[in-house]
Amino acid sequence: TTIVVALNKIDLPHDINKIYGQLAEHGLSPSEWGGETDLVKTSATSGLGVDELLAHLATLSDVMELKADATIPATGTVIEAHRSEGLGNVARILVQEGTLKPGETIVCGAGHGKVRSLRGERGKPLKTAGPSTPIEVTGLSEIPQAGDKFYVVESAQRAKEIAEEVAARRRESELNRIDKPT
Repeated sequence: TTIVVALNKIDLPHDINKIYGQLAEHGLSPSEWGGETDLVKTSATSGLGVDELLAHLATLSDVMELKADATIPATGTVIEAHRSEGLGNVARILVQEGTLKPGETIVCGAGHGKVRSLRGERGKPLKTAGPSTPIEVTGLSEIPQAGDKFYVVESAQRAKEIAEEVAARRRESELNRIDKPT
C-alpha cells in the first residue's frame, strides 16, 4: 500500500523536520528521509502544490494500474441533493465502484427507491454510469444528505428496511444532540 500525505498550509512558517518526525512516529517515514511515504507540500489558500498533488496521484494510479471494478453493484457518494418540481427528489452522486443503471434499486442515506433516470453532464440522459461518473439520479423516497453513501440492493423491501434504519439512527442522534445540556 502506498500512502501519500498532502502537507497543507506550507505557505505558513513550520518546522518541517518536526512534522516529519511526528509522521515517522506513526509509521509514515517521509521519502525525503529514505522512507516510503510520499509527501506533497500544498497550500489550500494559495493553491500551491495542488497541481503537483494531482499529478503525483495520477502517476501513482498509472504505475500501480489502479482501476475501479465496473462489474460489481454500484456504490458511491452523494455530492448534493434537492427537491425539483416535476422530477421529485434529485441526488447528484459520484459513482465510485460498479455500474449504475436505470431501474436498479438503491439506498441513499435515509432515502431509497428505484432509479427512474440517470442524467450526466448538461442533463444528458444516460443508459449506464460507471466508475468516476458524476450523475443526477431521480426516484428516491427522501432527499439524501451530502456525503451519504449510496449502493445498489437486491430488492425494494430490503432498500426500505435499510433506509428506515438510517432514518431512525439519524432521528435518535438528533434527539440526543438536542437533549444534552450545553
